[in-house]
Amino acid sequence: MLAMTFLEVKAILDYALVGWQLKSRTAPDLSSHQGGAAPFSWQTRAELLAAWGHGYQLIQPGVIGNGMGDQANLIIDLRRGIVSPARRMPLGGPYLDESLVQLVVQWINEGCLD
Repeated sequence: MLAMTFLEVKAILDYALVGWQLKSRTAPDLSSHQGGAAPFSWQTRAELLAAWGHGYQLIQPGVIGNGMGDQANLIIDLRRGIVSPARRMPLGGPYLDESLVQLVVQWINEGCLD
């Protein structure tokens, strides 16, 4: 199995956002996700690792590189929603296929490689 890279993870997250945008027919406004000191973004690896959404750091440092990627808030939000199932991301779907979510888990487990 080849190691996942940030660019592959970014493409998965971008794909989720495009799917949501096509379904909702509105431009994405992620400003409500702001919750930490850094802007909510995944344009760079550093931005994704610093991003917070709805008061939760998306990828907590303690889950990186140790097989705990399933416990990252980003993964929980993509699978079932951190706050509640009604808040699962992307809000209202379409949701990422589990195989794509698992690739993001793999990236986290491998240490969030660039």
